[in-house]
Amino acid sequence: MLQPRVFVKSKNKVYDVAELHFDIKIVAYENGVDFNYPNVHFKKVEFMENTGFKDKNGKYIYEDDIVKNDVNTYTIKRSEGYKVFSMYNGNLYVLLDESICKEIEVIGNIYENKELLEC
Repeated sequence: MLQPRVFVKSKNKVYDVAELHFDIKIVAYENGVDFNYPNVHFKKVEFMENTGFKDKNGKYIYEDDIVKNDVNTYTIKRSEGYKVFSMYNGNLYVLLDESICKEIEVIGNIYENKELLEC
């Protein structure tokens, strides 16, 4: 499994996941301070799945990321019930694949950078 990320609602911030405890529904996230990872219940986060693709700069692309190419800005969405990711700009879905990823750049995510979607 590729490392997911979580948006911690109370912190209004996205973090890398350090540990997942499915039995007690707790996620521990990396806060960049030390190795005593804070814990939070699944209900208090939004999971961001790693697509397995990297952008033109070598940065992993996650569900709910905001990406751009030379022309448009898109959000990354996962097709319900499928392991397929697409870019969506409000009018058009574009299937995410290796060739497309060479032309896009991650510029933020829908949780921390909503202003990027207003363009």
